[in-house]
Order: sequence, then C-alpha cells, then structure tokens
Amino acid sequence: MRVLPLLPSGADPAPWAAFPDVELAWSGRLHGAWPAFARRGGVHALHLREGDSLEDAQEALARCLPLGFDFLVVPVEAPKNRKAGFAVLGLVEALLEALAPKGIKVALKPGAGAETELAKLLKDSRGEAVGFCWHGGVKDLASIEDRLFCAVGSDTDDLDPLRALGYRWNFAIPSSDPLAFAASKASLEARFPAVLFPSELPTQVMGRPVVPDPEVRFARPENRGEKP
Repeated sequence: MRVLPLLPSGADPAPWAAFPDVELAWSGRLHGAWPAFARRGGVHALHLREGDSLEDAQEALARCLPLGFDFLVVPVEAPKNRKAGFAVLGLVEALLEALAPKGIKVALKPGAGAETELAKLLKDSRGEAVGFCWHGGVKDLASIEDRLFCAVGSDTDDLDPLRALGYRWNFAIPSSDPLAFAASKASLEARFPAVLFPSELPTQVMGRPVVPDPEVRFARPENRGEKP
C-alpha cells in the first residue's frame, strides 16, 4: 500500500514538495498554493471534518474540486435512531448526486464500531456506490472489506488486517512535519511490506463466484517480508 501524508487544507504545501502525492483534511479554508501543487503532483482525497453538514461539504467542494481528488471522505457515526439514519442517507445521496458526474467517489469513515451498522444501512438502501475509509478503530472489517476505497491512521496501527485482504491503495497519516512523516512512512513500510494478493481468495466478487487459479500463491501476514 502507498503511505501518504494527510495535510490540513489551509497549510502551505511548499514544505511538502518532496511528497507530491498527498491527501487533504478540510480545515475551513484552502491555501492558495494547493492548485499549483496539484498540477505537479496529486491530491488523492479530501477528508471532511467530523460533524460537517451538507453546507460545510458544499463549501469544501466549491473550493477544492479544482484539485482533482478521487475520493471525498466523510466521517459518520452510527445512527442513534431511524431519523438519524435517514439524515445519513440524505447526506450521502446529495453528495453522490454532486460528485458522480465528476467521477469522485464517496467513502464513509465510520466512528469506532459504527462500520457494521453503517454497512447494513447502505445495504438496505442499496447504496452500492458508497465505500468506506478504514482506520484503526474499525473492528468489523468483514462488513466493509468489499468496498474499501482508502485508509487513514498512524505508524502505530496494525496493518496486517489490510494486508490479509491484499489492500494496495492509499494509507494516509495526519502529518505536520515532513521529516516526521518520512520516518513514519519508513517504519510502516518496513513492518508491513506490500502484498500483491489477499491471504485468502474471496469466494465471491460483485456477487459472482471466484474460481481459484492453482498457479497463484498468496502472501500471508505471518510471512512478512517473504516473497509469495
């Protein structure tokens, strides 16, 4: 997986020139140098703040859409009642309508332990287009493993559950110092070498059965660093 810095949108990108691929955390404003930075590198995701309303999201999108990011990450807690569930679905539907024509995907970042209920809510409402952002507080990985769009955390997280899935996409670390980020990145890459395949082949993908290929060998978490 690719380790990227997750930077405040209001921060000056100049100190991060050595790391052209980043993700941004919306802080209520966008530093004027980010559009030029995005043209040279890549801003791959925009993370909203916990509790941001649809109006907050619209403001963030109005300022950040020119950056060309791929994912909008939305922190969401488990709905406490039916009304709260409808509010979550309404927010998600509005974001999908705004972003789908632009090719941007919505990834929910569930509160600790909220992934099971949110996955069920989306399944019951047929929200197949919505994905999830993994973080260290996720316990029920099985409920969201088939729609992981991105991940966020720190160099203290155990990434073996992601490696077991064959996860190869971005893992973003909230960062404020390039040297500290470089050290965290090196630590993670040394402890959790990249894998090409999941430790176990899924039995179904998109509702269709998977036929195993006997010539393919799979990397397993207990064999860190060994070639599959």
